Amino acid sequence: MIDYLHANPIRRGLVERAVDWEWSSARWYAGIRPVPIEMDRTIPSDLG
Repeated sequence: MIDYLHANPIRRGLVERAVDWEWSSARWYAGIRPVPIEMDRTIPSDLG
């Protein structure tokens, strides 16, 4: 599944390689980006 997603920008002709797409996690898997986009994992108090 992830390979399919990584290939989408290539199929659309936006880049030649998946790692060339700035917003792709392919950059993380290839070691180009040190960590995936940081996410706040704090659960809001109104959710328990």
